[in-house]
Amino acid sequence: MRLVVLSLVLLAALSLSDAEQSDARFDKLMDRSRKIFETNHMVVDFQLSSYDNKIPPAECHYDRYPGKVERIRLPDGGTFARKEGGKWLESEDWGESGKPVKSTRSNQLNVFAGYAVIPLKSAGESRDKSQGATVVRFIDQHTDKEGDEELVFETGREHQTNVNYPKYTFCDTKTRTRTTPCFINSLARSIPKMAPRSSWMLATVT
Repeated sequence: MRLVVLSLVLLAALSLSDAEQSDARFDKLMDRSRKIFETNHMVVDFQLSSYDNKIPPAECHYDRYPGKVERIRLPDGGTFARKEGGKWLESEDWGESGKPVKSTRSNQLNVFAGYAVIPLKSAGESRDKSQGATVVRFIDQHTDKEGDEELVFETGREHQTNVNYPKYTFCDTKTRTRTTPCFINSLARSIPKMAPRSSWMLATVT
């Protein structure tokens, strides 16, 4: 009986050791990114679209000075700002003056502002347990047109299906005159509630 128990324990230990492990660099880079954008100007350009095109595509340009003010520019030329604790205004001077927006527009701007900070939030947990645990994989490293190094990670699953898993790109600007540490630069991911197709997001620090 003891031999059987020992065999089962040994088999379980081997299974755990053989399981694919997430790349530890990802969490460190995410923590660093959050700290950078907690105190720096964040600029985000993003687009949302659906696989079947039943949902009209949407895009905007988002700025945030933490603890001070947010600004959203829409492709049709509208510019809106919201000071910390305040409401959205149609404003060209970062909310110093402007006209209050209607509730429908305010709801739209709130949605955009929420999507803009998705890369800085937790990756979340999938309800599809059949795919196993979340596994972060390092999938690419390359140099962009400006000479900066980019590191690309995918937050996939143990047993992946034909799904567009989120891909995070981190940019290291040490190769230029700026010495900003490596931080999150873009995110392509599936957002089922509004955009089953990947949204493209670019976040920079100034």
